Amino acid sequence: MANKILIVGLGNPDKKYLDTPHNAGFLLLDYLASAWNVSLVEKKFQGLWGQAEVNQAKVFLMKPLTYMNLSGQAVMPFMQFLELSSARIWVAHDEVDIELGLWNLKSGGGHRGHNGIRDIIAKTGSADFVRFRIGVGRPEHPDLAGYLLTRMSENLKQKMSGVFFEIQKKMEEMLL
Repeated sequence: MANKILIVGLGNPDKKYLDTPHNAGFLLLDYLASAWNVSLVEKKFQGLWGQAEVNQAKVFLMKPLTYMNLSGQAVMPFMQFLELSSARIWVAHDEVDIELGLWNLKSGGGHRGHNGIRDIIAKTGSADFVRFRIGVGRPEHPDLAGYLLTRMSENLKQKMSGVFFEIQKKMEEMLL
C-alpha cells in the first residue's frame, strides 16, 4: 500500500498535562485511536504510535514522548523510517488564535509562535506539512502558559469532542 500518512498529535507526556488545552493534539490522537480501533502502545523514536487502515490508506498515529518544544526530535526519525516526505505528515496542535470549539486546516507556512511546530520545521527542514489547528482560544487574563497548562472543565472537553469528530470526518475525506 503506497498511500501512507503520519498523523502527529502534539502535547506533553506527563500526566499533569493530560486534559489541558496545550495537549489538544494528544487528545485528538486518543479520539482517533478510539474511532479507528488503534492502540497507541508501540514505542519508537521517542513516540507512542499505532497503525490503522482508513479508506485504503495506511495511517500511522504518533504522540511524541518528547515535550512539546522538542516534537521534531520524534517526528523526523519516524518520518525517515516510514520514508515519507513532509507533505505526507499531518500535525494536530492547539491554537490560541482560534476560538475554542473551532478548528482550521492549514498547509505549510510559518510556526506562528507555536514551539512544537517551530521544532518540527527546524528538524525536518520543511514547513510543507498539513496542520490541524485546534482552537483553544486565548484567556482573558495575561497568563497564557497558566491557561494552556490548566485542566479543562467537562464543558470544555465536551466542546473539544465535537471538534474532534469534525476533524476525524475531514481526515477520512482527505484519505479517500
